[in-house]
Amino acid sequence: MNLAPVTALFTRSLMLRTRAVSVAWMRLILGLVLLLSLLGSEMNTWVSAKGLNLLSVIAYFSVWALAIPALTSFSSAITEEKEENAIGLLRMAGLHPLGILLAKSVARLLEVLVLMAITLPVALLAVTLGGVTAVQVLAVYIALSTWLLLLANLAVFWSVLCRTSANAASATFLSLILVPMLFGFLVLLTGSQNS
Repeated sequence: MNLAPVTALFTRSLMLRTRAVSVAWMRLILGLVLLLSLLGSEMNTWVSAKGLNLLSVIAYFSVWALAIPALTSFSSAITEEKEENAIGLLRMAGLHPLGILLAKSVARLLEVLVLMAITLPVALLAVTLGGVTAVQVLAVYIALSTWLLLLANLAVFWSVLCRTSANAASATFLSLILVPMLFGFLVLLTGSQNS
């Protein structure tokens, strides 16, 4: 397999995504939320473990904030090429379907990982505020990374199956709602059978 076309598509994808206006807005919003959460945790005088409060705010915000790129960016990874009728051109350029999938999805994944890495220094500041250790901060970021991988792969899966980005985003959203409900139902069902 020739890696030159895959590398070129990956580089192009990464350059286009990092220069997008939406990514700049995401960085600005992320910075404001981090600043507000830091100020909020410092102003809480009734909380004894201010670092734990800060880390929990960052973790809860990150769980929900990572769903936004899943619904917008990841779910359009392949469908945007379908909508522009560029899949045939990419195939004629010698790209393998797996190469197209990896080049488009990994570029978007790196974009979101960089955004997530921006929050790490603020989360490590929670160690100095007290209530958490650096190992706990690392554990939170490992959990957030696995959540991001799940969201990204789910959205790219629907991006491959659906024809339009709107359909892929809708299918991803429904999957994020229905799958946990299904697992909860199965847990309740098996729990009631064991009693």
